[in-house]
Amino acid sequence: MCHIGYVIALLGVTPSLILQIYGVLVILKYHIGIMDSVYYLVLRSLYAIQNYVMLSSPAVSAGLVTSAVEELKLILHEKLLHERGKEQEPQIQIFLDYVTGRPMRLTLFEVVPLDWSLPVLILNLCISYQIIIVQFTKLY
Repeated sequence: MCHIGYVIALLGVTPSLILQIYGVLVILKYHIGIMDSVYYLVLRSLYAIQNYVMLSSPAVSAGLVTSAVEELKLILHEKLLHERGKEQEPQIQIFLDYVTGRPMRLTLFEVVPLDWSLPVLILNLCISYQIIIVQFTKLY
């Protein structure tokens, strides 16, 4: 169920990020009230950065979990080398085969990868659509 909330946040906040950046570009182009626009630009930019960080934090957390699983595999390989010929070797090998055979992959509805690449995907999406909006509105 928590996937649905995150997908709704992705679908709602990503267009908001695009519009916030567009608003900053409009103010930069038309220099609307120099002092007022500086404060507005700073606040708008900080709000956009906050939204981006909030969207990216679950993906970064999932990436940390995935890297912890990779560290666990390395520890198991080391333990297996030290336990050669001992009674725990088969148990370690079975667990290592289990962890290796079922890699840690977190996705949202088997479509959106929930790992280190999601923040890059969000940024790529925002930049691409920002370019399209600027071209359609003939802002620059």
